[in-house]
Amino acid sequence: MDLRFDSRNVRSLTGTLGARLETERRYGGVTMTPRLRFEWNHELQDAAAQRLDYADIPGQALYSISTFGWSRNQYQLSLGTRMVLPRNWTVDLEGGFRGGGQETAGTLRILVGKEF
Repeated sequence: MDLRFDSRNVRSLTGTLGARLETERRYGGVTMTPRLRFEWNHELQDAAAQRLDYADIPGQALYSISTFGWSRNQYQLSLGTRMVLPRNWTVDLEGGFRGGGQETAGTLRILVGKEF
């Protein structure tokens, strides 16, 4: 069970295309900036196989694990708003979704700030 993993050089080249839309609106003493962001990422290269063997066997590794799904597309979408309140308080709210292949993730960000 004592495995030795050979060194591996993984090169990554990702292309990204995206857009961000936002507008600023004033409602009484509150300024709101709603925003929408979309990104598409594409990994352009595949990674080489990982070579491994038992640690007590000298020499070059005999076994390898092939990389599956390294080259992939990934999408990100987020929707949020920034509110500037009286007395220099700010509130940032943002929800996001990321998906690609068999992977999905969601995020929720809440940031409260005060300028002194």
